[in-house]
Amino acid sequence: MNRCITTLGLATALALGAGAQAAVVSVSFQVTIDSQGSLLGQVFSGQARFDDQAWGPGFGGAEASALVGFDFHFAGQHYQFSDLVYGDAVRSGGSFGGLDALAAVFNFLPATGTFGASFGYDFGNGEAGTGAVSFALPPVPVPEPATPALAGAALLLALAAARRQRQR
Repeated sequence: MNRCITTLGLATALALGAGAQAAVVSVSFQVTIDSQGSLLGQVFSGQARFDDQAWGPGFGGAEASALVGFDFHFAGQHYQFSDLVYGDAVRSGGSFGGLDALAAVFNFLPATGTFGASFGYDFGNGEAGTGAVSFALPPVPVPEPATPALAGAALLLALAAARRQRQR
């Protein structure tokens, strides 16, 4: 009987553990400067990473997940995660809304209501402006059909072993 309980416990752990891994998502983005100034029309790109399984309460009813990585090439400089004062990925109603992030010379604001995600910068020398942000989300992963099937088969085997044990 103890062996049966152990087998059943292992099968359950395998079935539950299959979906419990962190899912770090990498989102590429582009900023197109749309305000007057020397950067007008220029496009800058970057990438942000966050754990898609770690959403928590955010501002205004949105959900936020802390960034775990950040790379951004802007105005001849390379900014990294350590350059951010703070940084979150934001979603609202289950949809990705953008970044809420701040560095010394720029900030990202997520989409809210009818407003799209935006970017602002201020170099402190009178050169400041805004830009539109677009994101390229990775495709949503589809779980392997074999994983739930194997977990189910293990559970059925454990139940069959338990039944056999009782019949003896």
